[in-house]
Amino acid sequence: MDDRVVQQTLTSIAANIRRIRAQRGLTQERLAELADLEPRTIQHIETGKANPTIGIVVAIAVALEVRVSALLRPAKLAPRPVGRPRRSRSNNAKHLTTLAVDPAGAGGRRSARKMRKSEGR
Repeated sequence: MDDRVVQQTLTSIAANIRRIRAQRGLTQERLAELADLEPRTIQHIETGKANPTIGIVVAIAVALEVRVSALLRPAKLAPRPVGRPRRSRSNNAKHLTTLAVDPAGAGGRRSARKMRKSEGR
């Protein structure tokens, strides 16, 4: 069998599981619990990196309350952001204020910006 066909099918399964899971408001952990699988298995499948057995695909379909054919429909995997989510500005400001108030937290040195921040400028 052509490797491209296999990869396209795995990508479709991944995209459909992710989409249906999100529509149902389920986390990967909850879906894994409902399908009696490890959360890591769901994570690997949703990234298109796993080649699940038909038994796993059936278990996921049952957990999502859809037919297996719904998971096999052609679909594209939407790109996901890489890395950790960025901290919001409010968290950064709180962190800078903490550092300015507690010089020891900044290694005993305070930058001019942090000093201005602590003085309310």
